[in-house]
Amino acid sequence: SVFFVNDSVGFLTGQYKIFKTIDYGNSWQSYSYSLSNVINKVYFMNENLGWGIGPLGLIAKTTDGGQNWIELLYTNFDKFFAIKFINEESGFIVGSFGRLFKTTNGGTSWDQIIMNNALTMYDIEFLGNGSSYIVGENGVMYKSLDYGKKWENLDKLGFYSFKDMQFIDDSTGWLIGSSDTSIVYKTINAGRTWLKQSLVSTTGIEVLDFANKNLGWIAGWNYIYSTTDGGDSWGKIEMPEVLPYNGVKIFEDGLGFVIIPTSAKMYKTTDFGKTWERMYAPVSIDYGFHDMCFIDRYNGWRSEERRVGKECRSRWSAYH
Repeated sequence: SVFFVNDSVGFLTGQYKIFKTIDYGNSWQSYSYSLSNVINKVYFMNENLGWGIGPLGLIAKTTDGGQNWIELLYTNFDKFFAIKFINEESGFIVGSFGRLFKTTNGGTSWDQIIMNNALTMYDIEFLGNGSSYIVGENGVMYKSLDYGKKWENLDKLGFYSFKDMQFIDDSTGWLIGSSDTSIVYKTINAGRTWLKQSLVSTTGIEVLDFANKNLGWIAGWNYIYSTTDGGDSWGKIEMPEVLPYNGVKIFEDGLGFVIIPTSAKMYKTTDFGKTWERMYAPVSIDYGFHDMCFIDRYNGWRSEERRVGKECRSRWSAYH
């Protein structure tokens, strides 16, 4: 996935590597880390403060923009899929077997919240008005009206595996899922009702990203689709390679990024996906990227396996 904190700072994650950009992704700086497992998802509050999660219940924290990481928790059995923070102290993690974890001290300690289900929960989203949502497999959906203090199990929209959700304001959001086919839902009233949107029949939808109420991308197994009317219609974006995609980011001016997990490749566009440029690193990368996180349009991080690097304008540099 791709994550921007503001218009200039971004992150990308993989296995045993974190990459950071501060110049539109033209260059990346890498940072190494030594933890019990890999970081495959990150969440940053600002350019310096961030958290990472990984397989087998890894939780880590950085206070210097990804240069150094402190291991906070390693359960050796949980599988975490999403991490979100409301502020610098309060955050949540969702994962396998219906597990929801909460911290109120910046991640120093975590308490499990019992959700009364054993289904995998893939994503969690917070709105500025206090509303919160959790979605997962088999159509599971929870809602909170008090920033996660109490959760209500909602009626299912269907037996889809809901992988990703995004709100661009306190009213408008999208939800994607798949089973035999893929589905996109949209809300314009903070999740009180959801409208099923049209989508070319396909499977394996994984991630989405919207720049505003109209412009958005979705990606998955061997495809990327774009919309310019808020999801009422979708068109396929032609990519240089037909591969699985697990991270996308699009900006209002046409700047966009796509990462490919299986081959450690990253592509950049400046014209809404009409043309693409392959972004290269100066070090040998044998493992795929996991996650990409931008805090703004200039600065970002990405992670990979075994090493991490920080960008230096139009080239890559790596620190071992």
